[in-house]
Amino acid sequence: MKSYRQTFHISPPYGFMNDPNGLSYFKGRYHVFYQWNKKFPHGKEVHWGHFSSQDLVTWQHHPSVLAPVDYYDKNGCYSGSAIEYGGKLLAFYTGNVKNTKGERETYQCLAISEDGDNFIKYGKNPLINNFPSGYTPHFRDPKVWQKDGIWYMVIGAQREDLTGTAVLYKGEDPFNWSLVGEISKEKLGYMWECPDLFPLEDKDILVFCPQGLEPQGDLYNNRYQCGYMVGKLDYKRGKFAGSPFVELDRGFEFYAPQTFLTPDGRRILWAWMGMPEEGDQPTLAENWIHCLTIPRELYLKGEKLCQKPIPELENLRFAPHYLPKFTIEDTFRFIKEFAGERVEINLEIANIDAQEYGLYFRCDREQSQYTKLKVDGKTSKVTLDRDRSGLWTKGQRTVALNSVENLKIRVFIDTSSIEIFLNEGEETFTARIFPDDKSVNFGIYSIGGKVEVLKAEKWDLKAGIIF
Repeated sequence: MKSYRQTFHISPPYGFMNDPNGLSYFKGRYHVFYQWNKKFPHGKEVHWGHFSSQDLVTWQHHPSVLAPVDYYDKNGCYSGSAIEYGGKLLAFYTGNVKNTKGERETYQCLAISEDGDNFIKYGKNPLINNFPSGYTPHFRDPKVWQKDGIWYMVIGAQREDLTGTAVLYKGEDPFNWSLVGEISKEKLGYMWECPDLFPLEDKDILVFCPQGLEPQGDLYNNRYQCGYMVGKLDYKRGKFAGSPFVELDRGFEFYAPQTFLTPDGRRILWAWMGMPEEGDQPTLAENWIHCLTIPRELYLKGEKLCQKPIPELENLRFAPHYLPKFTIEDTFRFIKEFAGERVEINLEIANIDAQEYGLYFRCDREQSQYTKLKVDGKTSKVTLDRDRSGLWTKGQRTVALNSVENLKIRVFIDTSSIEIFLNEGEETFTARIFPDDKSVNFGIYSIGGKVEVLKAEKWDLKAGIIF
């Protein structure tokens, strides 16, 4: 049986992984906690799983840190965040409860650790008892931060009219909270999950996952969406004013992102490389499902939130190949030096006059199985096509760029995933793929004209996950 186990992406040893939680740096280690249903597919028991690293590259798995054993979280220790305070790591999370009538109850809770590995739940949990008037029990995913000595918490919510929003709380300390109100009057979908609000350069960024958006052409074609607004939070009024909602990733599997600040001041993001209600991938045969993205550094180009792979990932590289400039005109060409199952590929392509050009990743020699990135020279649209990527996967996703005359493309391929960064992360495609063992080749083509490949670099990538 072929194994689709990821080698440099965080994935669970077994069971169901979803949202990254509690991203933090504490006592010399980076910590990634995550939603972990250990009993999947035979039951549901959501813990906080745990990985840690000293370098953001090599990750050690640890025992889970939060278990659903108390009255306020007995049906799941749901998503949340972590922050250092007084030499301790504080983890804020949502306790999910189904009462005897089958109704949902929701509680915002706290657990405290002195070492990052062992947590004790706060004796006065819950911090926020159930949910405020005007909202439904869909009230979860606290993200906590400090500003000017005041604590703030943003929570994803659903109004009683079944529209989504995010709600702000504040406190003088991390133990006592008061409701400020909704940060936005936008009505996007029926529920906002996993909100994150943070400063970046001279702006504030609101990231969230609105459920219930209808497709609009090339937009909003996944089961649920994830995106952002760029603007400013008025801390006195608790109101966020920002740009229109923009999707954060243009691929298939990208949801529930969370960010944190590194000691050197970088804003780093992980996302779940999956979707809610997506529980049927081929890895179930190996008793695990889903993974996280690679860590990405965020930066702004105007009001465009961009993502680029963190430089620490370069430590995974070995066996480099660098090709001189070459042209492709109305043909397909395999690049044998770029074959591999786990690779990083870095390209810069100038479109001379081609109507279309593109790249084949994880391709077999017969060109019957591949993941294709297609560039339309007329419309400047770029499409990720995984109709022939292998098991399970189907579909296409498209984004329009301002220009494709000169396109920078950086790609990370693991055993069962592909992440594509266009023009230094102005746009990204993230997707799971499940090709055969023989599909390890790379090719490039053009139709109706010529392209010049100005830069072509490839590295094999080492494993970075330790169970």
